[in-house]
Amino acid sequence: MMKAGEKMKGKPWATIQYHKSYTFDMTSMFINMIRGFLTDIVMVFLLCLILSKFSAPSFNLILISCLFVGAISFLYVPYANYMWYRIFDMYGYLIDAIAGWGLTGIWLGWWMTKKNK
Repeated sequence: MMKAGEKMKGKPWATIQYHKSYTFDMTSMFINMIRGFLTDIVMVFLLCLILSKFSAPSFNLILISCLFVGAISFLYVPYANYMWYRIFDMYGYLIDAIAGWGLTGIWLGWWMTKKNK
């Protein structure tokens, strides 16, 4: 294996994904969008449950907590896969995680602290 690995070092390589059949219809795309949206709602609800356990959480604490969730979500799947399979859009995943959870943190920071004022 070491000999074969050295022989292939620096040469191009590819990965192949096999799918049993290709389907393209708007119904399945719409259903997947709904499933993704519901998953997002569940994730934010679970985060709200965690944040509500803090005694008098501040805007900054909520924002930083949300950014940590974004970092964890980035490191868990996209970056862990990137270590093995170099993909071209790694920075896109990072921006999606930090920007999305950062905006969530800004909104939750405002929403969860407005009742304390």
